[in-house]
Amino acid sequence: MGCMLLPHEELQSGGAVDAGAEYQKDLNEDVSKLQRLYGGGNLEKFPDLKFEEPKLEDVQK
Repeated sequence: MGCMLLPHEELQSGGAVDAGAEYQKDLNEDVSKLQRLYGGGNLEKFPDLKFEEPKLEDVQK
């Protein structure tokens, strides 16, 4: 019977629990590929989105 992992175990370890070297290699390759596709940046953090208020004009009827 396998060991059941609780969600907090993954959070405490900072990543996948019991992940081997091949998993880490694949993860690093995928992150590098995504950084090339999307122009780099930190993929670990949600991007800062800034929206400006639209300039509305009164329309005469």
